[in-house]
Amino acid sequence: MLQAAVALAQSSRRSTPVKLAELAARTGIPRAYAPQVLGDLTRASLATSVLGAHGGYRLSRDPSLVNLLEIVEAVEGELGVEHCPLSDEPCPPGRLCPVHETLDRARLGLRERLAALSLADLLVLPSLVESGHRAGDPVPVSGDRPACRLAIADESG
Repeated sequence: MLQAAVALAQSSRRSTPVKLAELAARTGIPRAYAPQVLGDLTRASLATSVLGAHGGYRLSRDPSLVNLLEIVEAVEGELGVEHCPLSDEPCPPGRLCPVHETLDRARLGLRERLAALSLADLLVLPSLVESGHRAGDPVPVSGDRPACRLAIADESG
């Protein structure tokens, strides 16, 4: 789903929408699964579909105004812990178990990190890597949000 949103962001300046087949080919998303992903993004008002021979999909807002939290929650639903990890039942209101409390703090941190990163920020990451930025370097982000740290997966081992 993130690949689809990034592909739409990369195409946001062009005058024609991105066709489903093109999006599937560019992202590697299976053609049969792409409509479901784009449907999730459309239902969340992150993308719009254009009908007709010259139709396709496009972002509904500028990439700098779409954050990763919106994209993840469009497909996965709200990030959260619904049941107590120790008993598989809801924790009583106001009395979270220690594990639930820890997971809740982690969830809040993840939500903050995802909300702080926009699609426009993701578009500049490859050029930052190519220009010599290393893992842990501050990455400038759009707007007045604080910089995040560049995380690069080590594929060597």
